[in-house]
Amino acid sequence: MKIKDRSKTLEEAYNRREFFMLSSLPYFQFFKAYLEASLEADLHSNGDITTALLNEHLPAKVEGKIVAKQDGVLSGIPEMKYIAKHGGVSLSIGKKMGGKKDGETFESGMSFEKGDMLFTVKGSPLKVLQLERTFLNILQRMCGIATAAAKFETAHAKVAVTRKTPLPFLDKRAAIDGSVLPHRVNLSDAIMIKDTHFDQFGRDFEALADSLRNRSYQGISFIEIEVLDKKEALLAAEMAKNLDLNVPIVVMLDNFVSKDAKKAVKSLQKAGLYDYVLVEVSGGISSQNYKDYDIEGVDVMSVGEITHSAGVVDISMKVK
Repeated sequence: MKIKDRSKTLEEAYNRREFFMLSSLPYFQFFKAYLEASLEADLHSNGDITTALLNEHLPAKVEGKIVAKQDGVLSGIPEMKYIAKHGGVSLSIGKKMGGKKDGETFESGMSFEKGDMLFTVKGSPLKVLQLERTFLNILQRMCGIATAAAKFETAHAKVAVTRKTPLPFLDKRAAIDGSVLPHRVNLSDAIMIKDTHFDQFGRDFEALADSLRNRSYQGISFIEIEVLDKKEALLAAEMAKNLDLNVPIVVMLDNFVSKDAKKAVKSLQKAGLYDYVLVEVSGGISSQNYKDYDIEGVDVMSVGEITHSAGVVDISMKVK
């Protein structure tokens, strides 16, 4: 297929945000299982024995304020609501203090500052305290990833995350809240021909074309082909033109230094093949060097660092 609107085609292929919501059954099942495993690990067979020991001396109801101890970007509101419902406590969302959105209720993707109250949790001491660490562990990680993602500001190429993460659904949801693309959902969502595949059949593009020809691509978001040099980029794009499939084909410039990525894009344009593929750069891109890859003509850069190396945002709960 010839690509008429590159931005729209990329958005439709890479931004399956509807999948990363609790209303999506696979996402819900993953989150529910993760939550239950987290609670089981924390409570085990005897529950919170400390709070149970002191329970007769505690008030019937307590209030826990979840407060940011550093600046960040908020992610995980639906997940926090579900944890509260699952655990039998009530949860309310805080309001932004100061700035243009002063007094507005927090939403996913909004920035917060140190000292902002993000949520209030109310319930019995036993229920609130046994949920405290689970609330914070999930919230801190999701906010950490959203905060890391939001720091990538580009002029030309969009930013996407990868599957290099132990919690793919939650981490990609958080990345979306940080305004980057989630890339492919899973192994069944898109076809990605990587070196681990290519090396099994001698990097034979004719054999690859035979495999791709005369097939149905219903439900497939895109086809991506990892290439090692400019010559392979041209071969992949020529194949895309000749196949003329009804699904976008992406040429991934894998581990290219930025100057070689620029040369590859220019070669595709000069050969009249650029309009038949999307172009992704990947491999070794980080918060330190990503601007080198924000190249005119590159559609998207994938950055594993956002999910596999992001720190948490420091958030605490004070119970009264």
